[in-house]
Amino acid sequence: MATRPGYEDVRQLTPEPAPDWWPVSPAQVTRHFKTHASKGSLRRLCRSAGGRNVWLYSLGKGKPTARTANYSAAMGSSDKDAYFGKQRSGYRQTLLLLCGVHGMESEAVAASVNLLHILESGRDLRGQRWPELKKLAAKYRLHLVPLANPDGRARTKIPSLIGLTTDDLTYYGQGMWKNGEIIGWAGSKRFLPLPLDKVQFSGGYPNDDGVNLMHDVSPAGHHAKETTALLKLVEEEIVDACLNMHGHQRGPIILPHAASAPDPFFEHTLELADRVHDRLETEDLRPMEVMRGRRGLGYNLPSAMHFTSGCLSLTFETPQGVTENPYTYDELLDIQLLTFEETMRFGIECRFRPGENGSEGT
Repeated sequence: MATRPGYEDVRQLTPEPAPDWWPVSPAQVTRHFKTHASKGSLRRLCRSAGGRNVWLYSLGKGKPTARTANYSAAMGSSDKDAYFGKQRSGYRQTLLLLCGVHGMESEAVAASVNLLHILESGRDLRGQRWPELKKLAAKYRLHLVPLANPDGRARTKIPSLIGLTTDDLTYYGQGMWKNGEIIGWAGSKRFLPLPLDKVQFSGGYPNDDGVNLMHDVSPAGHHAKETTALLKLVEEEIVDACLNMHGHQRGPIILPHAASAPDPFFEHTLELADRVHDRLETEDLRPMEVMRGRRGLGYNLPSAMHFTSGCLSLTFETPQGVTENPYTYDELLDIQLLTFEETMRFGIECRFRPGENGSEGT
């Protein structure tokens, strides 16, 4: 049988072996969610370009609405409730945790499976209790996409980048042209979709059609059904916040809100970023300093999510354990779960939408 275009892993490197509490393959993710999702509901959000299931786990009741318009129309009207509907005081906010948009970034995928076990049983797969995380999650309408890009994860077979180099991170992220040249982070974004006939290995960024979901957000239409499904979910569920989980070679950090979003959202994100930074620093997990300035005028999936539901749209970057900035598997899992916990605490204490009063919900 012919190999799919872009699937020839030339390096075939071996990182530090992963523990059994680090399940990150599409098959492992599916098995854990199908076996243990009892308190929450599990449904297929869509199929990937390669025909793999993209799962959605939901926990908690949704907020009632009698919506008559989308977010854009409502903001242009005299009544924003045309999108948000009439809500009770202290309604349960909706939080989306989005993991595995880039397939080689396995840290959040492992965290999503561990979070499932915490929500269902109170313990992660190491046996560690997370009572505060479980308590906070119960105050939300919570949506968890454990692996948004199963194609990229299947292509990037290695469980992590622990023990490998930043050059390896780039190779497994963006891939290699047929001439042996590494495609690179910025270079991969010159093409959407990536021309698979010119690629030897397409890394974990794109799906099997060569589409990087982070940038498949043109108002003229999407290439990937994964993108359409995610944005439809954000709109229909009136998502209040989305935490979009990614990985890089540096320390953990919540990045500033989409540059094109209004100032109150930007400032609100900085408040949350400071809280996450301080918590991770207290735990000696070596976070990056919070970036105070806006990051250009780019438009990507978090931007599109903000303009779909008016949500606080967040991007989190975690270290990936490369030799230039080493982290252990335990540290990487703790970073993810602590970030989930601090984000949830912030939403309860400050509300995700700027200007709303703090409330614990019902």
